[in-house]
Amino acid sequence: MTTVYESKPAEIVIQRSRFIGQAFYFPSDHGLADRLEAMAMQFPKATHYTWAYRIDPGQKRASDAGEPQGTAGAPMLHVLEHEGWESTLVVVIRYFGGIKLGRGGLVHAYQETARLALQHVTPAKLVWARPVSLVLDYAEYARRESLLRTSLQDMTVTFGTQVTVNGWVSADDGSENAWHALPFKTVGDPMPRRFPIA
Repeated sequence: MTTVYESKPAEIVIQRSRFIGQAFYFPSDHGLADRLEAMAMQFPKATHYTWAYRIDPGQKRASDAGEPQGTAGAPMLHVLEHEGWESTLVVVIRYFGGIKLGRGGLVHAYQETARLALQHVTPAKLVWARPVSLVLDYAEYARRESLLRTSLQDMTVTFGTQVTVNGWVSADDGSENAWHALPFKTVGDPMPRRFPIA
């Protein structure tokens, strides 16, 4: 599933109203109030702080935050659903510019800002992965380096008297079966993990 790895704000101006959107990794509905408070501090005195999130197809919510019902949150949620984003929150704030946009104009503005915010992210694949740590001698590391680099995500290597390799191996695609022959130092339980999509 696709989610957010990193993001930055995106802005459009429509008839003097400023719409600023940003997308965030959002694996549960805990922390929503904190995220909205952080946006309010970053963009103070906005007229509206609207949002929509989709954790999975069964967990989704949206808020118009004072805009006419159905003109902000629901259109943003539609973008998340249509584009297949999960574990993702989109917040769009509006600084009213003095010109009323009407229902259709608001729907268009919030959808476009949500789309733009999602275009300003580094997307990530969310997978179940297992943390692994290996201690190898230099000769064995040299033999297995190519396999390690292609199979592990977020790999780090520390060179000392031996070579310590840490990383994550996917538990979703069966690739962890290839690791049974390697001398694991530690193996953790699988957990959801984000890996950037190149």
